[in-house]
Amino acid sequence: MAAAIIAAAGLVYAVLGGYWDRVYMRLSPRPVIQISFRYDKDGSGYELMNSGIGPAIVKWFKAEVNGQLQPDWKSAAKALGLSFPIENVHFINPVPGAVYLPGKPGHIFWIPQSPASDVLKENWKLAKLEICYCSIYDQCWYASNVVDERGVGLGSCDDAPASFFGHTALTIETREPKS
Repeated sequence: MAAAIIAAAGLVYAVLGGYWDRVYMRLSPRPVIQISFRYDKDGSGYELMNSGIGPAIVKWFKAEVNGQLQPDWKSAAKALGLSFPIENVHFINPVPGAVYLPGKPGHIFWIPQSPASDVLKENWKLAKLEICYCSIYDQCWYASNVVDERGVGLGSCDDAPASFFGHTALTIETREPKS
């Protein structure tokens, strides 16, 4: 009888230990994405940073300006009052499946110091940038550059856009070979 009680206690201990170990492992590598606007003497633009300790895998990204969904950075820039061409503009489309490792911030839309960067500094609050990202354990979170009074992003991963940001503007030009 004593052996059965000890065996049962060992089984309970093993099951609970395994459960808490799994909870710890799922929470340990959590990514934390932040989207912010930054300007300095070199220019201005939006940055994305993973300040967590695990990789962030993009599920979707979207941009709105004045409440209107934008298909790509060029459309978003025009809606923010920028005119083209913009010299040396740098942008990245955070595409589904892209992995952001923990570390320093990366520009997702950046304009070197110029009259265009001054326009962006004036109008940056018109844009709402949103991202849904997941951990390697497929737990997903939402982040936005627009936050409420608690510092929490306004939205959820359920608000997925109908198309991928940056892909609707891609066109393939075909040219007939010159004879």
